[in-house]
Amino acid sequence: MSRITTDNIFEDLGFDKQEAASLAVRATLMSKIIEYLRAHKLTQKEAAARFGVSQPRISAISTGKIERFTIDALVDMLSRIGFKVETKSTKRKATFTVIEGGNPTKNHNDHHDDDHDDNLKQA
Repeated sequence: MSRITTDNIFEDLGFDKQEAASLAVRATLMSKIIEYLRAHKLTQKEAAARFGVSQPRISAISTGKIERFTIDALVDMLSRIGFKVETKSTKRKATFTVIEGGNPTKNHNDHHDDDHDDNLKQA
């Protein structure tokens, strides 16, 4: 038996389209934070100071507790370390880009119902 899959693992796992889109964005943002933590070999205490959050928040990210974070909280954390997050969505597709030092990482979700354009940047 074959199964048709979407571009979103969370939708494939049975989440409704709206929740799946949110989970995909949060997972990608958390992944960028985890990559940063590993690349800079920070302790949780050092990371908490750098991100402006408590050590338990860093622990929650490190252990993948996605349900404890909003997109806004993750974008704020990334902006504190110099990342820029840009989003653009239309009725057919949503994209967002996470940029550090001019190296964009694009991600796509096909789950938005209305036109919307946001640019979240930290100077």
